[in-house]
Amino acid sequence: MKIVIDDVEYELETKARAWPLLSLIQKLTSPSNLEEALKMGEELERIVDKVLEICVKPFPDRPEHKPLLIIALMKIEERAVRDAYRLVENFRE
Repeated sequence: MKIVIDDVEYELETKARAWPLLSLIQKLTSPSNLEEALKMGEELERIVDKVLEICVKPFPDRPEHKPLLIIALMKIEERAVRDAYRLVENFRE
């Protein structure tokens, strides 16, 4: 899938090795206090960069593009999982 942000075209490809990282991003978004939030923020930055390195070409030079690309990848993964479940359910019938 291709996405254009501010005249920069990115190629997005979800890969199985990125799925656990995308799940981890979702788990790291509910801190219970400030210290935990700061620690999670640092961890999130490392995970986001790793996911983008795996799934996006070219790697985004502009920091403001990173959250948009991660959200797009999460939506693609969500749709793929939903479609896979639908296929499995249809296969059972």
